[in-house]
Amino acid sequence: MNLSTKWGKNYRSNMNVVILGHFGGNKTFNDGQTVKTRTLYHALLSEGVVVYPLDTYDLKRHPLRFAWRFWSSLFSYKKYIVLLSANGRKFLFPVLYVLAKYVNKQIYHDSIGGRLADETAQNIRFKKQISAFAANWVESPLIAKKLQEQGVANAIYLPNFKEILPLTASELPLRTSSPMRFCTFSRVMKEKGITDAILALAELNQKKIRATLTVYGPVAVEYKTEFKQLCQKYDKFCTYGGVISPNDSVAVLKNYDMLLFPTRWYGEGMPGTVIDAFCAGLPILARRWKYCDEMIAHLQTGLIYDFDKPQELKTWLNFAITHPQEIYAMRKACLAAGKVYTKAEVLPQILQGLNSL
Repeated sequence: MNLSTKWGKNYRSNMNVVILGHFGGNKTFNDGQTVKTRTLYHALLSEGVVVYPLDTYDLKRHPLRFAWRFWSSLFSYKKYIVLLSANGRKFLFPVLYVLAKYVNKQIYHDSIGGRLADETAQNIRFKKQISAFAANWVESPLIAKKLQEQGVANAIYLPNFKEILPLTASELPLRTSSPMRFCTFSRVMKEKGITDAILALAELNQKKIRATLTVYGPVAVEYKTEFKQLCQKYDKFCTYGGVISPNDSVAVLKNYDMLLFPTRWYGEGMPGTVIDAFCAGLPILARRWKYCDEMIAHLQTGLIYDFDKPQELKTWLNFAITHPQEIYAMRKACLAAGKVYTKAEVLPQILQGLNSL
């Protein structure tokens, strides 16, 4: 659907914008920052917006090219959307502050992850910099509230989104017989709880195979040996599915019963894997990271166990295995939850924000 029907045919007439973020050059990256940057870029292009990409991937590899492109953009563009990592924020926010404060540039900070409020609480200069921007779009209502309480008045909740088409209820696959089919869909690393998931299922599968696990995503270099050994040791139920294109996530995930997200990182933001799962109508078994309850509703769109009780992963895995119909019944609620994170819902909010000044 072309979103110009919502805002009128001429809303884009003078819409030119720079996107400053990690595009990754011509290489393939599956991290959240790169996916979010590229998704926004293509979404705006699809609406006829003139977009000038500034790739932070060039900062270390081709610094002179990056500097030249940045300098050139100043003569033709007024609006900048910036999506930066923690290191990128430290390096570029002082420059962006000057542009916003003294050069009349409109800076829209599209925040990555869930650390912004913590960073501003520890750094007064940082808070001053982002307060000069046109807006700080954050992925969590709680983050927006915390920033506003700190005096960052331009903090606005804006959900993360993916340019994928959710299933309809009629497209949900029928429930099949056991074993229960679990999957993960993230970077494959110890910090994402991959080892924890495999070992917990190994205990539950001791007498017979009650559940299988397919692991999807790029494998971290430092985790390759351990992960390979785990897959070999538990090959009766654990397999590696490779890396899936973001465009194919729904088609692949819909064939499972539940997605596992037993992360070891409490400071997770709003993980894209949750959006993929919901758009596939897939309930999620998650460890309660900092913003978990803002995305997943316990016993409605998934199962949640306390972050400081990692042993409960096995308890809730067993619950899912022994209550397959209850898990399947969550799928329609997951589809409804996923609509919040679609292009059709979020992009109009971005366009409206860009047009408000």
